[in-house]
Amino acid sequence: MSPFFSLFLFLLFCISNNETAKILFTFYHDRGSHFGSMLPLMEKLASNGHSVYVLDTIFSINKSKLINYHRAQLPQDDEGKKLKRLLLISFGLKQILLLLLMNFLNMETIKLEY
Repeated sequence: MSPFFSLFLFLLFCISNNETAKILFTFYHDRGSHFGSMLPLMEKLASNGHSVYVLDTIFSINKSKLINYHRAQLPQDDEGKKLKRLLLISFGLKQILLLLLMNFLNMETIKLEY
């Protein structure tokens, strides 16, 4: 097989094998900072042909027309507030354990300074 024919087959395979994905982003926060930081990534993925879906719990003003938005209401009853607190505590404990493990293994942590 000639090198040009091999190169042609390789390029044909690379060009014809492009597929897009369906990507779901979830934002279960009552603040918009997480959403705002991910918006450029979501817009870039959508502009590259991917189907981007957002399930959020916040009202965001800067919505892109490229992205499909679905809003979910967070529970506001006592049971929902307990669940939300439990999830936040669980997340905090995981972060503390991760930092302790990194310290134990003498891994560097990134210090953010403002």
